[in-house]
Amino acid sequence: MDNRYQHKQLDSMHVVWVVCDRTGRVTELNLQEASLQGTLENLDFSSLPKLVYLDLSNNKLTGNIPSQIGTLSRLTHLDLSVNFLTGSLPLSFGNLSRIIELNVSANGLTGELDPLLFTNWTKLVSLGLQNNEFIGTIPRKIDLLTSLKKLTLSYNNIGGSIPPEIGNLKDLFLVALRGNFLIGSIPQSLGNLSNLMVLYCYTLIRINSLDQFP
Repeated sequence: MDNRYQHKQLDSMHVVWVVCDRTGRVTELNLQEASLQGTLENLDFSSLPKLVYLDLSNNKLTGNIPSQIGTLSRLTHLDLSVNFLTGSLPLSFGNLSRIIELNVSANGLTGELDPLLFTNWTKLVSLGLQNNEFIGTIPRKIDLLTSLKKLTLSYNNIGGSIPPEIGNLKDLFLVALRGNFLIGSIPQSLGNLSNLMVLYCYTLIRINSLDQFP
């Protein structure tokens, strides 16, 4: 087990684990379903510079997401889903250039999706934003997420039309946009998504023609 220190607690309901490297630095922290309460704002994330994996999902965490999480430059997996977090996505998240999976679903997050967030997320494979209160439109710069395979934005307050740039994301196999206030038609560029298996977008969108899809 490559000399890493591991502590795992297993029961019938959940798994909690902490993994450290050979120097004693924490690299993985899984506290899902750990009955955590309170806010994250007073935690010193700078003491976790080697952190790669952070899962705090399915707890009762409240308050804003600390911008300090965006300084965890090695982070590849971040799951804050199913809590009571509020506020917007910190712009500092745009610094997470190694992020592969980001899930903040099922919270009370608000604000617009700033295109600056997408600039360095070239390794991002899965982006979970559903069941929040995001507003605004889907940024046209979404095509900067060149490795994206799974995009879930369902059940927010997103308006406008689906940007045709989504059709540039060749690896996409799931797109979930239902339960928003999208208008217009499905862009023909989505017909370029040869790997697309699932498309959820029933809302105010109209489909002009199914001939546009392969």
